[in-house]
Amino acid sequence: MLWESSNVINKIRQTLDTQSKNKITESSKQKERDNLVTWYNKQLRELEEKNSNVNDISNQIGELRVLINEIRSTSQTSDVTEVPVASGFFTSNKNVLGLTISLLFILTFGVIALNSNEQTLEITHTEPYNANSTSNIQAWEEVPEDEVKLTLLQDVWPPENTISSKDALQYVGTSQIICGLISQVSPFSKGVYLNFDKPYPDSTFNSIIWDSDLDYVMNGSSDYITYENKPVCVSGDVTIYNGRAQVILNDPTQFKVF
Repeated sequence: MLWESSNVINKIRQTLDTQSKNKITESSKQKERDNLVTWYNKQLRELEEKNSNVNDISNQIGELRVLINEIRSTSQTSDVTEVPVASGFFTSNKNVLGLTISLLFILTFGVIALNSNEQTLEITHTEPYNANSTSNIQAWEEVPEDEVKLTLLQDVWPPENTISSKDALQYVGTSQIICGLISQVSPFSKGVYLNFDKPYPDSTFNSIIWDSDLDYVMNGSSDYITYENKPVCVSGDVTIYNGRAQVILNDPTQFKVF
């Protein structure tokens, strides 16, 4: 498995178990922690050379969360001393508990790159939109599901209460209805990109339909190839990829061509 979560967890458990039973000296404890840091850094380097799976990552982060809760429970009954960590990659003052939390931080907010020469996906921590921007941005409001359905039933262009694809980046982290002109339909190895306003890499917003959802979202039709230069609205959670806002489509109710 890409993250080798069982190895990570077993490595941490082994270190804690050995130290808790006083089987090694304080100097050996420090060496063991340093070895753990070195080993984990090696895993991170190997990770950069492999493909990733979002579900695997989510499951493994969950396992590490459970482990951290166990460590917290045991640490309440034992003395914790300040321990310097040899590697500059981590900073901890709460023994291996701090190191483990650091590992989870890296798993949660790290950047996962897919090895591909095509237009690729990158999962990143979503930063809040710059509050100091000079743009006149109104307070964000999520769009209720009923309103989404009613809006996508409208035949006027653009529908009321929608966001222009050119402004979508301002609404990252919320659920919205985004409307604009599809400039390019770009199939790739894992699905299809709908690039809005300009072709990739100059598009301002894009939607992704995974291969596994393509027939369902398009009702078994391959007409999406003809959607270039057509006005389209999509609805869903606005995320960010490579500096662009995006919405992942996995249901036909999220999509309408005008």
